[in-house]
Amino acid sequence: MSAGPIRGNQILLRQGLELLSRIPVDAFRACPRRSSVGAQYRHILDHYVCLLDGLCSGDVDYDARQRDHSVESDPTVAAHRTNNLLERLAELVDGDLDRGLQVHLAPTADSEDGVRYQSTVGRELLFLISHTVHHFAIIRLQLDHTGVPFDAEFGMAPSTLAFHLAGDRG
Repeated sequence: MSAGPIRGNQILLRQGLELLSRIPVDAFRACPRRSSVGAQYRHILDHYVCLLDGLCSGDVDYDARQRDHSVESDPTVAAHRTNNLLERLAELVDGDLDRGLQVHLAPTADSEDGVRYQSTVGRELLFLISHTVHHFAIIRLQLDHTGVPFDAEFGMAPSTLAFHLAGDRG
């Protein structure tokens, strides 16, 4: 497996940093559709923290998220946390991608213990790409009509971007 999942996540987190540098604090905190942009962004980062914190033990628990409200209320704090995660991702190497992990996640709200499944670092990094793109798309919708500028690829799946690039060539 190549380092693609590491690089893909780095690209997405850099897109997040770009957004954080452009978004006014009031737009970051506003709750136009039940959840603020800041809460969506914090949720994304929490998943990265769960994975990266679980690498040492080999046990990743996505239900044990920090839910640090300072991240969702202050774009500067969110940017600092994002930069920290980028540094931690940069420490991963190709050999880490095939390392096995035990992943915990509650499949329903009334699950008492959740479930545990075998996975790999690479597979979980692919999950984070999908998860991050999904929440970036929600953020993009939340900020629609606010005037906050976006890069064209923000909130767009890599496969969709590749499809559009292939179409532009043909």
